[in-house]
Amino acid sequence: MSTFLSHIASELEQLKSAGLYKSERVIPSTQPAEIEVAGGAKAPNFCANNYLGLADNEDLRDASTAALDRYLEVVYAFLQETKPDAEATVWFTRAAFSAAGLQEEAGRWNEAYNIYRRVSDSGVAALELAIQERK
Repeated sequence: MSTFLSHIASELEQLKSAGLYKSERVIPSTQPAEIEVAGGAKAPNFCANNYLGLADNEDLRDASTAALDRYLEVVYAFLQETKPDAEATVWFTRAAFSAAGLQEEAGRWNEAYNIYRRVSDSGVAALELAIQERK
């Protein structure tokens, strides 16, 4: 370990032993006024990231899903018309797989399936992986 990393590790250990180290809580749920923290406990949410109360708004989630679907439709149409080389499709594949993963985490299996279907239909380099994910 480098001198710098050793110094940082020592400083962190001192903060922890002095009771001054703050661990971040993992919030596995949406962020309404009351949230679920790691371990399943409920706690009031005083997080500034949701000061407008929009984090758990169903209409916004639906609108973002619709926007993502439209984006993927446009990209898919582009891929079908231009047939770019495999290297040029990496960004599409990464974005699509990330979006599908988010849909899976939200329990939106049909939406995730549709994203994988678009990837497999597009013929990009990740075709085999997308087909496998659809199963």
